[in-house]
Amino acid sequence: MSTTVIGLEEKPSVNEVAAVQKDRFTVLAGDLSMNYPGFCVMDLKKVNGSWRITGLKVSSIKRSHKDETHGEALVTIGKHLQELFGHEMPNFLVREKALVGQRNGFTPQNQMAIFKVVGVIDILTTIWWRKFTESDRQYRSRQWSEIAATTVKKLITGQGKADKNEVAEGVMKYLKLYCDVDLGDEPFDNDNESDATAVALAWLLSKGVITPIKEEENLKCG
Repeated sequence: MSTTVIGLEEKPSVNEVAAVQKDRFTVLAGDLSMNYPGFCVMDLKKVNGSWRITGLKVSSIKRSHKDETHGEALVTIGKHLQELFGHEMPNFLVREKALVGQRNGFTPQNQMAIFKVVGVIDILTTIWWRKFTESDRQYRSRQWSEIAATTVKKLITGQGKADKNEVAEGVMKYLKLYCDVDLGDEPFDNDNESDATAVALAWLLSKGVITPIKEEENLKCG
């Protein structure tokens, strides 16, 4: 099989990765912040012609104390991300797009903090990606795809102004429909973890891997 090296602006497609990995792939999604970022690792496998979620791991990091510096918080976030990279080997990376502009309620200090998080994560992603052989690199993204928060909300709930509770409810409906993992009563410890899972699901919906819940399915999942 010939090797096609993914260029700087190119990313592997779901079909390319699935073909090599025998109809399976892993997505790492992030709901990023300096104070309380959430992450979701989602494994997917094609079963009888349809994609199913066969693995789900969520996590979050809370700043240990109010006097913790940004540098200390970034070290903690970086260590956690390296653990996810090392254990989960994701093929695709997706995060919620950072809001920019004071009209969105973000002060310059807020924006600087999230940009620091994004910068550190981009650096660690590049380091992680370079550890693979050339033939393996083409099936793992070295760049994060981004989805706007309003798009995530629209895809998961049908409305772009949904609150966190509505997003969490929408996430559970999709998981009940597409997930083969025992979720238990409370799969999320906080809304940062459910938000990260929403980002993963929204990306899958945008790529056509899973399809929007129909009205009759919505009644069953409610």
